[in-house]
Amino acid sequence: MSSGTNILLESGTNEVEMLEFILGGQSFGINVSKVTSIIQFEDELLTAIPDMPPSIMGAFMFRGETISLINLAEALHRKPDAENDRPLVIATEFNNFQCGLYVNGVERIHRVSWEAFVPIENSFSSETMQGSILGTIHINQKDVLIIDIESIATQLFEGLSMESNYQHDSAEIGQNKHRNDIHVILAEDSAFIRKHILGVLNEAGYTNVTTFDNGLSADEYIIGLKKENKRPDAVVSDIEMPKMDGLTLCRKIKTDYNMGDLPVVMFSSLINDQMRHKCESVGANASITKPQIAGLVKLLDEFCNVQHYDDLEVAE
Repeated sequence: MSSGTNILLESGTNEVEMLEFILGGQSFGINVSKVTSIIQFEDELLTAIPDMPPSIMGAFMFRGETISLINLAEALHRKPDAENDRPLVIATEFNNFQCGLYVNGVERIHRVSWEAFVPIENSFSSETMQGSILGTIHINQKDVLIIDIESIATQLFEGLSMESNYQHDSAEIGQNKHRNDIHVILAEDSAFIRKHILGVLNEAGYTNVTTFDNGLSADEYIIGLKKENKRPDAVVSDIEMPKMDGLTLCRKIKTDYNMGDLPVVMFSSLINDQMRHKCESVGANASITKPQIAGLVKLLDEFCNVQHYDDLEVAE
């Protein structure tokens, strides 16, 4: 399977392809853009690592390289199928990070509209699901739970944390009054990631940030501002979001609302050469890979004419 087959090749259609897989009899889904391959699990390819949490099975040999293998049932607090003797590994790549997901089986790929996506806070109240499940999509008379693999991996692997990629001099940041004046719109559906982005932006001095958990709400807010002859100073948007994806949001801002000069930065785990081209095709000013939060701050400084500081560094 190649991530190049996904529907986002048609930028701004507000559609996505989801891979449906099975854990303990329940259907789950993941964006095909994050899937690189599906292979049979073999014990001899797995090397157990001492003192790892139960959710990390160990190091798995994949295409001549070693990747971490996540026991997804354990990470989601679900019981795996006891009689399953042919488990699979879904190899994924996002945020320039590779890992495998140990699952019971794979069903098929579904092409769906983000409008059909129901966010987790609207469908479940269990706190154990928060940060692991983004929401649901009703397909073929069943609910498919869409996993938040970024949040799951961030909680398991310290190097993916956004805080670990941001450094600053607190005294110097406190002297910066210009960032306080910049109105930034942040569209990010993951509550876990949205909280961390907002925290770092606030810490950097960008305190006037209006957040949304989907592209449609951000779009409606911008329309409301436009009717009052107002506009934000910059927009930071994820790509995969419910109701309206980031590419569609960017296209509407740049084309439908005659705001071609409004800076739009795509901040997503899906960024690669192909996705950068898609972002450019809808008019995005820049695209950057999570979790490079310091790079995001630098871009906002550049587009909003705020002074750069030498202490803002993207971790290697």
